[in-house]
Amino acid sequence: MTHPTSPLTPAPEVSRAALVRRYSPQVHYDVAQDAKHGLPLTLDLSTPAPQLSTEFLNKPGNPLAWYMFAECSTPATADQFYQVMTRWLVEPQLVIPPVSGAKLVSDVEYPLPETPAALRESPPLRRKVVRQLLPKRTTHDAIVTETIHIYRNEEQVRVHFTPELPDPARGLAQLPFYYPKLMSFAYIYRRGISPAVDETLAEDSDTLPSMQGTLGLEFALEPNAPFKLTSKEVYGWSEILKKMYKWSISTVLGYRKRAQHDVTVPKSQYFKRYATLKTRYGAMWVERWPEKTDARKFVFEDIAIATWLLCLWDGRSSENQSGFGIDQSARKVWELYGSGPQLQARTLYPVDAKFEHTEWFLGNHADELVPWIPIMAAKSHYDAKVVVIPCCPFVLCGQKLRHPTPGMTRFQTYVEYVKMVMRTCGYHVEEEHLRIPSTKNIALVGRRRTFDRDDTEAASRVLRDIDALVQQSGSFKPRISDREKTLLQLAKQEQRGLS
Repeated sequence: MTHPTSPLTPAPEVSRAALVRRYSPQVHYDVAQDAKHGLPLTLDLSTPAPQLSTEFLNKPGNPLAWYMFAECSTPATADQFYQVMTRWLVEPQLVIPPVSGAKLVSDVEYPLPETPAALRESPPLRRKVVRQLLPKRTTHDAIVTETIHIYRNEEQVRVHFTPELPDPARGLAQLPFYYPKLMSFAYIYRRGISPAVDETLAEDSDTLPSMQGTLGLEFALEPNAPFKLTSKEVYGWSEILKKMYKWSISTVLGYRKRAQHDVTVPKSQYFKRYATLKTRYGAMWVERWPEKTDARKFVFEDIAIATWLLCLWDGRSSENQSGFGIDQSARKVWELYGSGPQLQARTLYPVDAKFEHTEWFLGNHADELVPWIPIMAAKSHYDAKVVVIPCCPFVLCGQKLRHPTPGMTRFQTYVEYVKMVMRTCGYHVEEEHLRIPSTKNIALVGRRRTFDRDDTEAASRVLRDIDALVQQSGSFKPRISDREKTLLQLAKQEQRGLS
């Protein structure tokens, strides 16, 4: 069980690193305890658990018993812990990376008990969720349907996860590799510091929030069944607890998401198509990759971008599309494409370029042409649509952006610059963070105009604004091609030899 990087950006008021350093888990996987009654159970990581006590076996109506795996103190409140759990319920991929997302089957909320005494005795069932975990490898791994029971009162929050086992004879063996081989497991929160956790953590700090409660992981085990944990499972569960702690302090500090995925394309549609294209083309193109660049990185990045584009185009396949590509220099990989794609190796001068029969204008790391792509599209016709993936920060004159906006990186400043150009061209701008292994993974989409087709006055105003922006930016100087660079270098060497 692996864990992802937290997709959160820290608030500056409190040091997140200082709170992370306070993480001090108490583990129970060598000497575990019954989470409800405190009965001892020794778990050896390599052998089955020993026979349980008679008292434990005789619990009426309880075929499973809860055992604590590990726990830690947290500065979060019960409500803040519940916020984390709510997020994890709808985005399981944050905790289980082999999963692409979840399909919600049902979500039922239950009222509070009528008697206060019943509420105090134990946390009542407040919510029941049934969801399906959707694997990324749709052709290899099965979908898991699980029921999630949420028990909650002022003192405690318990979130129980129970997988559905369609074939009772196979038991837990039918679960895919990414799902824990347990009848049930629970993420829990208890108000107050557990006696098992170092009490010094409860002390107040001048700058850090004090500890409010205890986080824990519990397993539901059959009393008479053997149980063992591998070192990999111990590591995975330990990282889950650490992740729970980090996310709880994120909520305390008021963190916000750094990136928004799946804005333009449904996640389930993307991952389903990506799995198909990766299986069909991935290994083949990695093996045949003729460039000097990292084959795996570039092949799978291109497959991811192609997947997103096909989904953006409502699933139309490449075989049904006509188009052409322009690059200043031919690439070795072009020779492997065959005669299908129309690829041109030439320098494009964008100032007066128009493509009246082109529907989509695409720029994938197009360097100097990135800010010009929406201009070329806007000048071509009303229905022209734009996708650009900015990379190197070239502005309209062909030079690089030199001075970032205070408080922003140069890349962030450049993305805002390209957005400004697109808006000047009369486009509603959509921003998508692509699922590619690159820090420069932002795609800007312009598929709707800011004015009506019949509004000729607005159309004329947009063209005037474009001309003013281009004039203000200065003359565009296209980059010389690699071939021209080589010829110039040879000429200089020859000149030095003659002098």
